[in-house]
Amino acid sequence: ISYELTNDFSVWGQASGTAVNNDNSDPIISYSLAVGNSLGEKTSWFLETYQSFIKDQIDPPISIDYGFTYLSDNTVQFDISMGITFDKIDNQYKESSRFIEWGFSFRRPR
Repeated sequence: ISYELTNDFSVWGQASGTAVNNDNSDPIISYSLAVGNSLGEKTSWFLETYQSFIKDQIDPPISIDYGFTYLSDNTVQFDISMGITFDKIDNQYKESSRFIEWGFSFRRPR
């Protein structure tokens, strides 16, 4: 689901679930919520939060990250993001890890 506000500012989210689960470590339900905006024709930024619920897990961790994307052409996008994961410890969510990610996406040409 996504919604574009004024000046290309967007809000989006997704939810997914597993109907048949063969491995107890696989997520049963996952979600993400994000906001972002373009910084030009090929560059944009985003801020998102996401969480995955695994079978029999009481308080799953929550992650928050932010980053940038660059669309090199109509088929290739590069991205870099960094974020924090919080685990629930003693009834409070506390920082448990930090991360930096770099990636790329591509679309198969027609």
